[in-house]
Amino acid sequence: MSERLTIDQFRTKFPEKAKKQLCQPTGCCASLMEFDCDTNDSIHNVVFHNSCPGNSTALAKLVEGMPILEVIRRLEGIDCKNRGTSCPDQLAKSLKQYLKNRESNKSE
Repeated sequence: MSERLTIDQFRTKFPEKAKKQLCQPTGCCASLMEFDCDTNDSIHNVVFHNSCPGNSTALAKLVEGMPILEVIRRLEGIDCKNRGTSCPDQLAKSLKQYLKNRESNKSE
């Protein structure tokens, strides 16, 4: 995917991915990240859009099936080119937000 889509545009263009967790990172190359989380709190099917193909593919394969909290522990705070963040860091932040949203929804 070479065009930079918002989450709403992505969901409209790819309705079959409606159940994917989506996030729009800031401060890194990726324009959109998608992933799935299972009932055991493991991450699956990570895709980085408009990111470094080799690194993002490798990262997705490395975290496949890994517990969410372990992914956060390993990736949070990784910096790229002194930007203060990176694609891995943005994935960790997205996973933290996913957990936070999930907990908020449970308490409602």
